[in-house]
Amino acid sequence: MPALLLLVVLLAPLLAGCVPGGARSGGVPSADAPFTLTALDVGQGDATLLRTAQVAVLVDAGDPDADIVRLLRHEGVDRLDLLIVTHAHLDHVGGAPAVLAAMPVSVV
Repeated sequence: MPALLLLVVLLAPLLAGCVPGGARSGGVPSADAPFTLTALDVGQGDATLLRTAQVAVLVDAGDPDADIVRLLRHEGVDRLDLLIVTHAHLDHVGGAPAVLAAMPVSVV
């Protein structure tokens, strides 16, 4: 819950202009959908990508075998503004070292 609260606080200024129906699942943010939420298929575990035109946030990174970097690159992500790890179970944190080694991450 604290991670979700932090996410809301950090993204609130960027999402303030959003209107109902202004989000899209997957893809790149646009004028119609100022932010996107993409559930990345990491098998067992979680990895959720939230993006605006300016910000990319990853919440959890799947397990070490999830190939999370390939999934992020497939979504057009080459840097993260924020990586949130909700808890220390391997199926949530396991892919984080690969992300940190492969691309710039501003805040963890």
